[in-house]
Amino acid sequence: MIQSRKLWDTENGPQSGDEINLVEPGSNGGWNKIQGMGVRQNLSNSSKVIFEQPMGLVDFGGKGKYSAPEFVWKKRVAPTAIKFLNSEQLGKKYQNDLFVASFNFGEIYDFNLNKNRTKLEPSNRSNNIVLLENLDLKNVMFAHGLGKITDMDVGPDGNLYVLSKYLETPTIFRISSMNKTQ
Repeated sequence: MIQSRKLWDTENGPQSGDEINLVEPGSNGGWNKIQGMGVRQNLSNSSKVIFEQPMGLVDFGGKGKYSAPEFVWKKRVAPTAIKFLNSEQLGKKYQNDLFVASFNFGEIYDFNLNKNRTKLEPSNRSNNIVLLENLDLKNVMFAHGLGKITDMDVGPDGNLYVLSKYLETPTIFRISSMNKTQ
C-alpha cells in the first residue's frame, strides 16, 4: 500500500459541480460560495492554470487559500464514497487507485493518481484541468448498475464492498476479480 498522507474528499453541489478535492493544510474548497471550478486567471506567459480567490471565503487569518477541485462532474452524480484500493485483489491494474461512488447513478469511477498522489491521472489525462472537467466518464467507469450507493469500503479480504439501495432494498455488493492476473 502506498502511504502519501494526503487527504482526498468529495463535495456535492446543489444542482451541479460535484467535486473530487485534494485537501491540503489551509485549503478552502469554496463551499458554499462556489461549486465546481472557480474563476481562472488569464496568464498569457504560463501553461499553469491558476484560480482567483473567490470573495467571502474563510482564509484562516490570511493563512488559507482557495483550492480548486481536482475533478468536477458536469452532471449531478452525488458522490458518496471515496476509497483507495490498497489491495491487489482486483488485479494490479487497480491497486492503489482512487475509487469514487455515485448515489444518483449507481456508478463507481476509477482514477489513477500521479506518483506523489497529488493529482488525478485518468486514462485520457490531459495536463489541462479544463479538459479534466470535460472528461468522458466512460474512460473512468469501473462499475455501474449498483442502485443508489451510500458507502463502499475495502474488506479484510482485499475486495471492494459496496452498500447500496438496490431496487429499493438495502444491499451489499462484493466486487472481486475472477482473474487475478490482470
